[in-house]
Amino acid sequence: MPDHAHLLVGGDTASNLRGFVHHFKTLTGFRYKKATRRSLWQISYHDHVLRRDEDLHDVAAYIWHNPVRAGIASNAESYPYSGPQPLVERL
Repeated sequence: MPDHAHLLVGGDTASNLRGFVHHFKTLTGFRYKKATRRSLWQISYHDHVLRRDEDLHDVAAYIWHNPVRAGIASNAESYPYSGPQPLVERL
C-alpha cells in the first residue's frame, strides 16, 4: 500500500511487538531515507491482537486483498509488495 503497511506477525507471551516494530521501521526507514532523502514512517503505529473468535486465515486474506480493494492492483497476485503467494494459496 502506498501509505501504510499491514504485517501479520506471530509470537508468544515472551514476544516483543514494540521491539519488532521499532527494529523493522528503523531498518527499512534508514535504507529508504538513504536512497530518497525522505522519511518513510510516521512516529507511531496501530496494532491489533487477534481475538480467539477471529480467524487467522480471514485476517491474512484481508491483508492480501487490500491492494485490490484500494484499486491499486487488479488482483492480489499482481501487487509487487505482497508476501509470498504460496502461503496465501493455502488459505
